[in-house]
Amino acid sequence: MAHVQVHRSVELGSPGDWQLCFQLVTYHYETGQDAPEHGYRFIWLRPEGKLQGARGQARIPDGAALLRLQAKAAAAGWFFQSEPEIARFIAALATAGVTPTVVPSP
Repeated sequence: MAHVQVHRSVELGSPGDWQLCFQLVTYHYETGQDAPEHGYRFIWLRPEGKLQGARGQARIPDGAALLRLQAKAAAAGWFFQSEPEIARFIAALATAGVTPTVVPSP
């Protein structure tokens, strides 16, 4: 089991409807497992505002949706090409006192 820190998120869709989210996250695993891992995830947000767990999968409706979400993240300054870049960005957020949202892994 893991819990997830959400550092940044962009969404497609309207509030009150299903929204596809692209998130910059850190996965923290239970004691004795691997070290925390930074990266990206896609996840659906239900109309009532709860995340939709799907056994590690989120259906991406089409390539255009994927590219729009990546473009939104890039425009917001947090889409990176390498894990070291992601780690530096997350460390800078922590240094600046930015608190991530912590959610259980669905």
